[in-house]
Amino acid sequence: MLSLEEITDQNFDKVISLNPNSDHMTPNKSSIAEFTKLDHDKAFMNAICLDSIPIGFTMVVCEDDKIKIKRFMIDEEYQGQKLGSWAMNILLKKIFSTFQTCDRIFVATRNPFAKKFYRKFGFDLCGYKNFDNKLDEYELVLHKSSWFMSCVD
Repeated sequence: MLSLEEITDQNFDKVISLNPNSDHMTPNKSSIAEFTKLDHDKAFMNAICLDSIPIGFTMVVCEDDKIKIKRFMIDEEYQGQKLGSWAMNILLKKIFSTFQTCDRIFVATRNPFAKKFYRKFGFDLCGYKNFDNKLDEYELVLHKSSWFMSCVD
């Protein structure tokens, strides 16, 4: 069974050793260090677990009244099995129930494959950052109504 679970002393080493096989991803250890500095009423992080075994990591924050998926990754060993899609649906449900007044979720990515992944869930391109004539990151937004409609189709 796939679930979002608290990161504990028992699963910490496994979570920080996960590898998304992407040059575009911040190491989980750095993300966890970043999380310790955040207001925990406006953020959460979880291990994405398959039968209680960590296979991924996610971190969500509320900054400037915007809900942002700051990290979402699946270990390379588990990619290509639709587990990321299942995990994303679980994560979106948690975001909308945790931040009940939220009607939009934002995500930024440098990875064109991640952009395509997010688009499957109803995220729309809302901008991009460009530095030195080089694409730095895509910005995408998901409206709650778009996600809800994709769940009933």
